Order: sequence, then structure tokens, then C-alpha cells
Amino acid sequence: MTDKTTPDERNRRPDPSSASPAPGHRGDDGAAGAPESVVATSTDGVDHDEAHVPSSKRAAGPLITAVEIENFKGIGRRMRVELRPITLLFGNNSAGKSTVLHALCYAHEILSHRSADAHKTDLGGDQVDLGGFRNLVHARDLKRPVRLRFELNLRDRQLPDLDTLSAPARLPSWAFADPLRDSDGWVELTARWVEERKEPLLVEYKVEIDGRLVGLISATAPAEVSLLANPSHPLIEYQAHDEPATTSSDSTHARERSDPYGEPCVPIRMNLHSAVPPLGQHLSFASEGARDDDTICLHWQLSILLVGIANLLRDALAQFRYLGPLRALHQHRETGRKQSSERDWREVRKDVGLLADNVYGERPDLGRWADGSAAWDVLNDAAARNSPEVVQAAGNWLMHAERLDTGYGLKVRSRAELPVGKQLAEAIQSSNRESSESPGESEGDGAPEVACSLVGAIPGARLHREVLLVNNTTGMPVRPLDVGVGISQLVPVVVAAVDPDRPGITAIEQPELHLHPRIQVELGDLFAQQVDNGGIFLIETHSEHLLLRFMKRMRQTYDGTLGNGNPRMRPEDIAVYFVEIDPDGTETLIREIPLNERGELVKAWPGGFFEEDLHEIF
Repeated sequence: MTDKTTPDERNRRPDPSSASPAPGHRGDDGAAGAPESVVATSTDGVDHDEAHVPSSKRAAGPLITAVEIENFKGIGRRMRVELRPITLLFGNNSAGKSTVLHALCYAHEILSHRSADAHKTDLGGDQVDLGGFRNLVHARDLKRPVRLRFELNLRDRQLPDLDTLSAPARLPSWAFADPLRDSDGWVELTARWVEERKEPLLVEYKVEIDGRLVGLISATAPAEVSLLANPSHPLIEYQAHDEPATTSSDSTHARERSDPYGEPCVPIRMNLHSAVPPLGQHLSFASEGARDDDTICLHWQLSILLVGIANLLRDALAQFRYLGPLRALHQHRETGRKQSSERDWREVRKDVGLLADNVYGERPDLGRWADGSAAWDVLNDAAARNSPEVVQAAGNWLMHAERLDTGYGLKVRSRAELPVGKQLAEAIQSSNRESSESPGESEGDGAPEVACSLVGAIPGARLHREVLLVNNTTGMPVRPLDVGVGISQLVPVVVAAVDPDRPGITAIEQPELHLHPRIQVELGDLFAQQVDNGGIFLIETHSEHLLLRFMKRMRQTYDGTLGNGNPRMRPEDIAVYFVEIDPDGTETLIREIPLNERGELVKAWPGGFFEEDLHEIF
């Protein structure tokens, strides 16, 4: 590669009734065409810029800080990827870069659906089909166990409340007031083919916190599940006011063996069908006669830790965004309407599909991110909520010369398609009266509400909402279908980056797809400016231009030559990995390519990667 970079409050348990919903599904309600109609149009434009002010305080880090993968797809021996705010995966085609992203999708299937035999995945939508365990296990060798290990930042995390079991009377009230304040840990999932059942099973679920085992749930067969617990772990053997807690391991009569960590452990039989813990519920322990209070307390605390941390991991994976390499072109929304004379704005949004009655709340179905459709949902949703900040932010990045400079901004247009008749005239008169009673509003304000109120009042009416690109020079709005495909591929990437509800990990395959090299370079600043907002960008890419911008910002940060508004970059902000097939052609290898504080490569790219420019020039 040519060197182009040189000349406190304590944590409190949450109230389940007040917990905010996780991101999720908003569907599209299709509808048949209307009879003879007229079209009322309103638009929500974007025209504001916001200066970037580097943050002096970073947002809290994501839960998952690293992932280790073994015997999954092309990866045989265990490979580790540390996740930093910007994590880049480079490598030749079919080297296995996407395997890291797919492993996160697979882990979500295991924890959310208790399925080790995943084909299509919730997070991968139509873009990821793992083909089942026989296909995803390395070398298709059913004797191999698939292992996924997630290193976790547990500091100041709140463990969720669990249902079905009240706290034991003797459990100290302070026991779990602040259990994870300064903790780190990891969770390891092991799936294996069970020949007796002719299907795969999650055979191990292991949790370690602060370097010590908490518990290992093992399934030797579907009906034979046991827990190897460590009652002497500091988070279980609490002390209050310098006095031992009542759950002291000395009072636990079942300590008969030591585990590989060298600590005495308790084997406990479980009522489970696999090693996947029952999320949201306490563990079910096999009854073997009467249990004393200390044993009941031990079981309760093990449930809180083992199930609670599984819940944290599942929730983090459930919000993982995967944006695949082939993004769909935007289509406008359309919905049929029920007969009603009274509809408020929230009801209109719900009928359009902007609200959903499920656990995921108001955000798009995460599977729709795989082909980019959810990005258009986010823009439409912002217009419907009359809070166009994300539309403005995305439009500014697309439009301004000091940014991506595509020549286009963004606008969201709402159109009410109304059948001609007496009801239409009455509805328009009513809307005009309401508008005249609000003289303080500027022209165009409240237009979406007017359009939707018309739709809500007239049977057979339909609401359309679409995102338009606005030509910077002419001001003319055009459909995304009417411009070069690169712009339509770029919009989901920009929205995924600037969305204020961006989750802990956003994975993007080939953000540079169909883009001019100049725009590829500027994408570097798009991602870098989001670093202080928290979260991780896990980017699979072939773009040398993208990397060069990160290296340049690192050098400028080190030299103190960073221009006004340009994002800072430090070594802890970025990890660069090279993914390749081993010399035998049998498995995928992943190795980090470190950068120093000046953004220079500490060691050369392996295998002549990125050397094509030298060969062509000389």
C-alpha cells in the first residue's frame, strides 16, 4: 500500500412497568387503489446546518466490546475481534469478512428463539441465510462445536427484573443494589450437533465476571441439563458492614468438586431443555428434597446473574443493525383507511404503520435494515412525528460542499389521496377553518397534520409518504429512482450513521458501493463525527479511500493541525483487521493491522493488499 498519509448515583433496579420499549417493527399496510380522486400535497423540507462541536465527554460504551468465533462458517480456530468505535474489516472477496457480522445474527437467533439451527435470521432479513447448522458449522463437520464468546462491559449495567419468583425472605436488601458497578465479563455460547436427536443444541452457556466463573449450564442431552455454579464468587458471597452474608459458601452443603478454574463449585440439576437460560424468568432447579434458606438464596442470586446477563446480551443483539451490501430503492408508503370521523394524529400514525402494538415499540423492524428499507422508514417516521432532526442531519451530510457534496438534499412529502365527493368539500372547509385559527404558524407548518386529518375523516382515503431528493442547484425535487444508483445506496448509510436512536453496534457491508472515490473519502468523516456519541461501526469494506481519511484525521489530531469542525481520531477509536484464507485454503484468519498515533501502519499489509496502485503506476 502506498503511504499516502505522510508530507453518580448508585444503580437502581428498573421498574418493569416503566421500561422503555426496544426498537422494533413498523409494517406497511397495503391498500387497493381509490376511485376518481384528487391529491392534496404537503412537504417537510430540510435546510438547516449544524456545526460539529467535538464532545469532551463520550457517551457510555456499548455492552459488547469483543467477539471470539470458533468453528463458524469459514472460521475454524478461534479468532478474536475487538470492537472499537470504528472497526474495519478488509480482505479479498470471499475471505470471510461477513462471517463476523453473521455470527452476531446467529447469536441473536440462539438467545431470542432458542434455535441453533438458524436459516433466515431476524437481523439479516432477506440478506442473510445461514443455511442451518449443517451448513454453518466449519467445514460442515458435525463433530465440531460452534463457539461464540462475547466480552462485555458490565459497568453500571442494570440487571433486569425476573418474573415468576419472589425474592427469598432472608435475601439481604442490599444484595443486588449495585452488583455490576465496576465489572467486566464474558458470555460463551456453544452449539453442537446431537446425533441422537438429529439436530443441533445449545450445549453450554457460560458466564464469567471479573475473571471468575459465575456458572456453566451444560446440556449433555435435552433432558439432562445441569449447572456448575461458583457460590464463592464475590457477586454471590456478599458482605455487608464487614460481616459475611447469609449466603456464605461455607453453609452450602453441595460443594463436592472443583471446576477447571480451581475454585470449588456446586453441581445443580436443572429443569431445562437446553443450555439456553429462560430469558426473563428465574432458573428452574430440579427439586431434590427440602432446600434450606441459604440454598434458596444461592439459587435466586444465580438466576439474577446468569439470566440477567443473558437478557442484557440478548437485548444488545436484538438492537444490532445490519446494513447489507445491496440496498433497495426507496418506495413510498401507502395505506388504506377505515371509516371514521374522529382520528387524532397518533391514530393516523398507527394506521400508517408508524406505531406498532408489540414489544419493539415505534422503531422499524430491524430486519428491514438489511436491505436499507428501515432507513427510509426512519425518515418517514421523523416527518410523521413532526421531529425532522434526522432528516435535517442526513440532508446536510448529503448536500453540503464540506461534507459528501452529492448535489442533493432531502425532503419528505406527505400526500392525501381523497375520493371526490361531498365529504371531501366538508373536510377541506373544516381544515381551512382550523388553519385560519392558527395565524402564528408559518406557511407549510402543520401540513402533514392537515393531510392526515383529511385522510382520517374520509372513507376510502389513502395516505402516501415518500422521501424525495432535492437538487441543490434547481431546487427541483426528484425521486430516488430518478438519480444515479449511488445516491440511493448512500442514503441508508447516512441515516444509519446520524440516527439519534442508533444502537450499540451498527454493521455495514461495503458503504462505498457505487460511490465516487471523493465521496468514499468523506464517508470517513461521517463515521468519525459519530464516535463521541457512543456505539460501534463494524464496517466490511474494500475502500482504501475510507481508511486514508481515518489515517489523515489521526495524523492531524496528533500534530494539532485538525481544522475547525473536523473530527478527532485516536488509536483507541479505530481497529483495522485483515481477513484472509490461510495458505492451505481451509479456514479464515483474522489479524489486526495496528495504526500508531500518527495514523501510520505499524506493519505492512499482508499479501500485497492495496498494492495495485503501485503496480499500475510503475
